Amino acid sequence: MEANYLWEKLGSQIQHGLQDDNVFEIMLNPDGYFWFKHKTKGMLPIGKLDEHQANSFVHALAQYENKYLNDKTPYLDATLPFSGERVNVTIPPINQKVAFNIRKKAQLVFTLEDYVASEIITQNQADILTHAIKSRKNILISGSPASGKTTFANALLDVMAKVVPEGHRVLPRQPSPPRASR
Repeated sequence: MEANYLWEKLGSQIQHGLQDDNVFEIMLNPDGYFWFKHKTKGMLPIGKLDEHQANSFVHALAQYENKYLNDKTPYLDATLPFSGERVNVTIPPINQKVAFNIRKKAQLVFTLEDYVASEIITQNQADILTHAIKSRKNILISGSPASGKTTFANALLDVMAKVVPEGHRVLPRQPSPPRASR
């Protein structure tokens, strides 16, 4: 399947949101109403999305990802091929109707120094996090949707990139395979 086909399945209003640099998130609720999260205007109600169009898009996305959406697998996490937008889809029986969230990639990476300058964290907290990274400690990041978890993780990765000795590679830890029960 071509990316152009998937682009057409989005429809003009969602295409517009993806092209607008001030829109960083697009959400469709199960009631059919969809919203843009705008950098300066906050949540903007855009209107209603036709149920057929919503279904057509999410199933085309699943097909593009070589996955299936059905009552046994009523959710999909995917990446759009346009600019790497992350998509989360849920369908019945999880919801009454199709719902999805499209989150665009951040335009810039915030550093721990930016967090300190914005008084989101203190210098002492930044120092503790930097020490934890240098000491190869685990750091757990949690929060509600759109609370900035990925942005904060990117700030920590920026520190990691600066403090890891040259010649060393940073590899994500793979989860352990499940143990067989006896």
